[in-house]
Amino acid sequence: MEERLFELERLLKNEHGVSIFNSVRSTLQPEQKQHIQREIEDIREGLWDIKATLSLKRSSVNDAVLISSRCANIWEILCNLETKRLHRYGATPEELGNYFDTKIRELIKHIERISELVEKKK
Repeated sequence: MEERLFELERLLKNEHGVSIFNSVRSTLQPEQKQHIQREIEDIREGLWDIKATLSLKRSSVNDAVLISSRCANIWEILCNLETKRLHRYGATPEELGNYFDTKIRELIKHIERISELVEKKK
């Protein structure tokens, strides 16, 4: 949940990074952004209150675990982009399929190498 709040704040500040395929167009007025930021702060305050009232401890997660988890998610997405899995959306011309599948396999190899590097860290 906190990650999503951070994501909302980055969007409000136009700090969403440069995407290869998508762009974020800012349509909110400054006043709207201020109100949203206040709501986010109220949510955080509520979370702090819950944590304090219930004496909850902060959990700790290793970066390697998070990276490994994200890589698994990216790997799954990439595998589902192979043309043999996209046939339900229609036929892919063979030439395009060969190019696309080659590129997807290259990307999968990069993700697998990242996963291997994370595993070596342990």
